[in-house]
Amino acid sequence: MKKICIHIGLGKTGTTSIQSFLYDNYNILKNYGILYPRAGIPTGTNGHEKLAGDQYPKIEWNNVAKPFFCLLNEISSCPFENVILSSEFFILIQPEFIFFLKHLFSDYDIKIIIYVRSHTEILSSAILQAQKIKDDFAYNFNRPGVGDIWVNEMRTLAASKEDFIFENIIAPWEEVFGQSAIKASLYHPEIIGDDVRRHFLGQVGITDPELISQLNFDQERANPSIHPLLSDLVTTIDQNESLGNRPEIIEEILAVSKQMKGIKHSLFTSEQEAEIREYYAESNAKFADKYLTPREKELLLGAESPKKAFGLKVGVGTLEEEKVFSEKLKNQLDILTHKNGKLARSFDRLTQEKDVLTQQNNILTEQQNLLTSQLNTLSQEQDALTQEKNALIQTLNSFAHENESLRTQLTLALHKNKELLNSTSWKITSPIRYVKRKILGRPS
Repeated sequence: MKKICIHIGLGKTGTTSIQSFLYDNYNILKNYGILYPRAGIPTGTNGHEKLAGDQYPKIEWNNVAKPFFCLLNEISSCPFENVILSSEFFILIQPEFIFFLKHLFSDYDIKIIIYVRSHTEILSSAILQAQKIKDDFAYNFNRPGVGDIWVNEMRTLAASKEDFIFENIIAPWEEVFGQSAIKASLYHPEIIGDDVRRHFLGQVGITDPELISQLNFDQERANPSIHPLLSDLVTTIDQNESLGNRPEIIEEILAVSKQMKGIKHSLFTSEQEAEIREYYAESNAKFADKYLTPREKELLLGAESPKKAFGLKVGVGTLEEEKVFSEKLKNQLDILTHKNGKLARSFDRLTQEKDVLTQQNNILTEQQNLLTSQLNTLSQEQDALTQEKNALIQTLNSFAHENESLRTQLTLALHKNKELLNSTSWKITSPIRYVKRKILGRPS
C-alpha cells in the first residue's frame, strides 16, 4: 500500500532544514519512488504552506481545490510508493480539514510525523527567531516577568499557554487517524543525533544505504539562530535604528553565533524556567506515555536549560575540560568583541554622516525658505501685474467700443452728406450758393 507521511512540525525543531533537504534532493528521491511534491510549495520557500496553515478555517472547495488538484496530479503522474508532505503550519489547520485530508488520501497509509522539544527551548528559540526577523513577539514577550505576557496571549504567534501543550496539538490528528498513525520524536541530541535530517529519513522509512549515500547533506544549516548570549546585543541594535543596514549586521551576528555553537546559555532565569516546566509537566508526561520512548520521556520531563554562569556547559567534568571550554569561550568572546568594535565604528561613522546630512538639510531648508519667500514676492508682483493688465484690457475694450461708435457715426454722416450732394434741391440751389460766395468773397 502506498504511504503518505505528513510532517506537521513543530516549528523550531529543524523543520526548515528538513524541508530544504527534501526540496534540494527532489530528483534523487524521485528516482527511488519517493516524492516530495512541488505542488503546494510557495515561491521562495521549501515547505507545503499552500496545503497547510490557517488559510482554511472553513472547508470551501473553491479555496482548496487548486493546490490539491495540482498535488493529486503530480502524485498520479508517476508510480510513487512514498509521498512526503511537510509544513509546520499543518498544526494550525482546523479539525474538519484534517478529515478532508483523510478522505482525500483514503487509498494511502498515512503517517503523521511530529517532533517536540522542551518548552524552555521552544520559547527561547521562538524569541531568538523573532529577534532575527525583527518581529514584535521578541519584545512583547516580557522575559523579566515571563508570566505577564506568557500567561495571557502572545499575539504575534497567535498562541497562548495552552497552544503550546503537545496533547492539544496532536489531539485532532489522533482523533482522525488514530494513535498508531502518530510518530513522535523528542528533538534532543541524544535522540536525533547531530543531524535531524538523517533522523527524519528513518522516521519516514527511508533506510536504503544506497539511496542515503547519494543524498546531498552538504547544505548550510537552514534558518540559523542567533546565539542567546547575543540577544541583548540585537535588542540594543533595534533600539538604535541609526546603526545602519540591519540585515548586514544580523548576518554578522549569525556568523558569530555559528562560531559560538556549543556555548550554552539560557534566555530565562532559573525561576522562569521552573515556572515553564511546572506548567507543562503533567501534559508532557501524558504525551510522553503515549508517543515517546521511556528515555525520551525522561529527557523531556527532566530537561533543564544550560546553566547561567555565562555559558558554563552542563556536563563539563574535569578541570582540563573546563580549561579547554573556558579557552573556547574566551576565543568566541574575542570574536564578539571584535564584531562589537566594528559595529561601534560603523555607528560612529554613520553618526558623522548623519550630522553632515543634518547640516546639509539645514542649509537646504534655509535655501528653501529663501526661495519660498522669493516665490511669494514674485507671486504678489504677478498678481499686481495681472490686475494692471486686466485694467488696461478693460480700458482698451472701452476705447475700442468708443472707436466703433465714432466710426458708425462717421459712416452715417458721410452717407447723409452724399445724399445731400446728390439731391435735387442741392442742385437747384447751386447758382444761389455761387452768387453768395462771390458776394462774400469766398473761393469757388
